[in-house]
Amino acid sequence: MPLSLVVNYCLVLIFAVGGTRLFLRWLFRFPFRLGRQPAIIYGAGGAGQQLVAALLQASDYVPVAFVDDEISLHGATLNGVQVHSSRNLKVLIDIPLLLQNPKVLVGDDAEVV
Repeated sequence: MPLSLVVNYCLVLIFAVGGTRLFLRWLFRFPFRLGRQPAIIYGAGGAGQQLVAALLQASDYVPVAFVDDEISLHGATLNGVQVHSSRNLKVLIDIPLLLQNPKVLVGDDAEVV
């Protein structure tokens, strides 16, 4: 059996399996976002990650970003959602903010500092 045949077979197999996996991942995640309002989660800790999992299961919101003050988490992706600095909050202000801390109450006039 020629070596080029084995190499070509391996490459086709890798692309077929990897491509199928990526396509299915996109197919199952994208339709659930249709008709749902994007939301930012303030706090990328354990409670924030649980909130993402709950929102992905069934909700009117789809998490699009974490905002956290922990510098080591900035730029990381947790549960498929990227973590941003709180300094970027003004850029994303048109998106509803969901707080992961149940003790925090936010009114209409509240500001996140």
